[in-house]
Amino acid sequence: MALIPVAQSISPVTHTNWEGVGVRPDIPMSANQARSAATLAILKRQLALETDPKQRARIREWLAEER
Repeated sequence: MALIPVAQSISPVTHTNWEGVGVRPDIPMSANQARSAATLAILKRQLALETDPKQRARIREWLAEER
């Protein structure tokens, strides 16, 4: 069996594809900082949405550990 591409994604903004270029991150930073920054962003979002006091306390603990 062979998989042969028959289409190509083209950006409506740049009129090019993403191959070999990638997608620009929303928050530019070094690769060393990326995991920690992503974890902090996720935990902050979860904290804002969480209503259960016990879960909010756990999320605050995780935030403190990550910082």
